[in-house]
Order: sequence, then C-alpha cells, then structure tokens
Amino acid sequence: MMSRWKLWLVLVALVGLVACGGKEEGGDDTTDGNDSGAAAQSESVDEAMLTSITLEVDGMVCGEACPPRVKEQLASVEGVESCTVDYPTKTAVVKVRKDAHVEPEQLVAALKGDFKGSVKN
Repeated sequence: MMSRWKLWLVLVALVGLVACGGKEEGGDDTTDGNDSGAAAQSESVDEAMLTSITLEVDGMVCGEACPPRVKEQLASVEGVESCTVDYPTKTAVVKVRKDAHVEPEQLVAALKGDFKGSVKN
C-alpha cells in the first residue's frame, strides 16, 4: 500500500494535468503570438500602428501548457497582432492594431475555462 505522501503526490500531479488540459507542450514560460495563425499576418505591421494592453491572468497553474492556451484564446480576438504570456508574473501583454479598436474588455472576455483576466494598471 502506498504511503500517504505518495498518494498526495499522485493527487497533486493529476490535478495539475486536469487543470492544464493534460497537454504536454515544451517551451519556456513565455510565448509569442506571432506563431499563431489567428494573430499572424503575412506582412509586418509598423510598431507605431500598435498599442499594448497588459492583462493580469488568474487561473494559470502550470508554466508549460497554460501560457500557450492563454495566448491562443487572446489571439482569437480580431486585431491582435501578438501576445506574450509570462507565467511567473501571471501577465499577458497583447499588442493590438490601433485601427481595430480592440477594447481591453474584449480580451478579458476571450479568456475561457479556468482563466480569468483583468486589466493591469
């Protein structure tokens, strides 16, 4: 029979897998939205045409699977050019086209599941 600490360890590992969708993705703690089909553009946009919106993202419980999921959800908003998600600080910096008139509330609403966002001041 397993000792209590082994059962605890197995339980914690299972909770982490379930919370992150069970995905095993490599990479570091940050992800760049330029590789996302929804946010990538065939032509580069001048930085002067972009504005940044910083969000605090609650609900990320792991550094491997959660940041790509957050990035994918934010990149689904029309007008998003790139997104960088930082797991240690639980933040996302989203660059949007000024002409798209993306409101921070649209980005917050794009976060689904366990992820909850708020605009960082």
